[in-house]
Amino acid sequence: MSTIVNFDQDKKTNQRGKAFIVVGSAGSGKNTLIKRALDKGLKITFIPSFTTRQMRAGESMGNPYYFTDIETFQKMIDNDEFLEYEKVHGRDFYGTHLKTYQYAVENGYHIITDLDVKGATKVKSIFKDDAVLIFIKVPNTETLKERLIHRGETTEEIEKRMERVAFEEAKSGEYDYIILNDDLNKASGEFCDVIEKYTEK
Repeated sequence: MSTIVNFDQDKKTNQRGKAFIVVGSAGSGKNTLIKRALDKGLKITFIPSFTTRQMRAGESMGNPYYFTDIETFQKMIDNDEFLEYEKVHGRDFYGTHLKTYQYAVENGYHIITDLDVKGATKVKSIFKDDAVLIFIKVPNTETLKERLIHRGETTEEIEKRMERVAFEEAKSGEYDYIILNDDLNKASGEFCDVIEKYTEK
């Protein structure tokens, strides 16, 4: 497998591409912020991760993930196709496609995706200054719990999410930017400003 997306030549730049890595718990609004940035027409390309989890209502192949089975995922591991991969909540695998990132950065395409903090720091360790880590912070755990309940998550799933939030926030020093999502329009503006700081040069 080479790259997993077809890059738009109109988004090609004369500089090295940047990899914008967005970190945030489920319910933080990270995917909404990414969608708003894409809808605004910023010079970025969304790169989905691979996952073995079940597709949810409203999702499709490539939005927001490439959904695959465990056998295919294991073959990709064996073929060293992942920059990093992880088993989340002891159940589902998620993986970042190495060659797509390499191609984008080396050929002047700015890319964006969402990863967990471990994946984000791994990308940063490999791509250094070509990677920009953005953490989306929720105002408080009660707000997050309400969002997760609204999404239909179980009590057990919410408890696991809360543990992960504590872990992600403890790593605040790892991120290049932290955006508080207590007001979606305000957070969206700040999010797009960060991206344009690098893409409009």
